[in-house]
Amino acid sequence: MKYLFFTACLILLSSTIFCDVEIISIKGNHTPSAIGPYSIGEKILMGDKYMIFASGQIGINPDTGIIVSDDVAIQAAQALENLKNLLE
Repeated sequence: MKYLFFTACLILLSSTIFCDVEIISIKGNHTPSAIGPYSIGEKILMGDKYMIFASGQIGINPDTGIIVSDDVAIQAAQALENLKNLLE
């Protein structure tokens, strides 16, 4: 399903800007591994421009692989930290 979405976007973008498109899987230096058969981020290169697609992040501690707390606020803070680490 993920690749169907990317394919549709890439066809649209390629036909709009007439350039080569390259997809690169990304993983931050300090992010948890994906839980399932997907990557946590994709960088789409289109000539000298790019877009980043990030999969949903959850409140997992990247060092332990365990959800940080039962508290939703603490989980949200960790999820945002994981997203920040992915994008850096």
